[in-house]
Amino acid sequence: MFLLQLFFDYWRWHYGTAIANILSIWSDFFWFLRSYFSTGRFAGTFFVPWRNIHEDSAGISEFFKLISSVVTAFSMRIIGTTIRLIIMVLGLVSKILLATLGVLFLILWIVMPVALAITFAVGVNLLIKDLPIL
Repeated sequence: MFLLQLFFDYWRWHYGTAIANILSIWSDFFWFLRSYFSTGRFAGTFFVPWRNIHEDSAGISEFFKLISSVVTAFSMRIIGTTIRLIIMVLGLVSKILLATLGVLFLILWIVMPVALAITFAVGVNLLIKDLPIL
């Protein structure tokens, strides 16, 4: 009777509580990736100069100061856009990888007790079949 109760308790935990905990942990990993890669923030500031680096253009009376200021601002925007794009793509790839691995782990978690029982039964059957009859 004790073993039967233990079996049902394990079954309830494995397919109830544990799956809820796995989904909660999976959600925490998604939250971490969203916070770590800041994709929403980077999308909102996509064309802002990198680290707000710019050249002071006080006294724009000279033509070369104006050209230098425009080139610096443009190049910092290109650098900022490139870095943000790379980080956003890495974040997207990480989220896709996490989703794929999470689904595979969940499927494995659901199938594993049944697979264990089947392999145990097959093993016992093979042992019994190969016993010599006296």
